[in-house]
Amino acid sequence: DCNGSPDQEWVFGAGTWQINFKSNTNKCVDIPGGSLKDGNVLQIWDCVGVPGQRWGYDGQMHTIYAAASSTADASKCMDLTGGSAKKGTPVELWDCNGLDNQKWAVG
Repeated sequence: DCNGSPDQEWVFGAGTWQINFKSNTNKCVDIPGGSLKDGNVLQIWDCVGVPGQRWGYDGQMHTIYAAASSTADASKCMDLTGGSAKKGTPVELWDCNGLDNQKWAVG
């Protein structure tokens, strides 16, 4: 459950397009192997500046998209696997579709 714990806090790194773990900004949300394949489960990894660690936010759609997919159409978004909101559900990469399982609060 969301409880405001530091373990649940992330920040968009200033000028980096990275999403850093707030308690250890050397850790980033990462696309394994940089593969934009649907269903690729995201991971936390050392920030090394690779394209698979660059993210954008669409404030109108409330989606977080892989910046590597933005050269064409920003078509790959963070997605809760299977649309599930159950605890422990993996976050994966999927075609942006505007459904609730791809909407994120960023503030």
